[in-house]
Amino acid sequence: MFTNHLWISNDYRKIKNPTRHYGTTQKYQGILNPDFDFKYQTDNFIKIKTSLEQFGIFPTEIYYALRANKPIFLVCFDNPNIFWQKYEGTTIGSGQNYIYIGPYKINTTVWIELTPDKILQILNGIDPNKLSNGYIANNDLDQEDLDQDANQDN
Repeated sequence: MFTNHLWISNDYRKIKNPTRHYGTTQKYQGILNPDFDFKYQTDNFIKIKTSLEQFGIFPTEIYYALRANKPIFLVCFDNPNIFWQKYEGTTIGSGQNYIYIGPYKINTTVWIELTPDKILQILNGIDPNKLSNGYIANNDLDQEDLDQDANQDN
């Protein structure tokens, strides 16, 4: 899929190529090799990777750049309808960190807490908003929702 186009897209989503953002440095786009340094996002990457590998879905490529010394990247998987996007804005508190699966946008902090059964339901096209525990995927999920889900598992 490697492209120098301004936008990277699939059937559901169109995301700006991080290497094409104005004012970016240290740009890289290509195969995502095992020793790629995600810096403080490494734990999230490992959790995302592990959560999808159990279903035969693997990360394949990355579009990465720094903007104002903050990382912006898009990880693509061998399933073209799955992306992981991390974008840190230039102002405090701004940014994005989402998993996109088909038409659904799921906050990364929510994704890494999902059980394999719930991940499988989402991969099979079930709207995350309709999962039995009421995950809200198209909006940010707050900590109270996560706490409530954790209490249900006990």
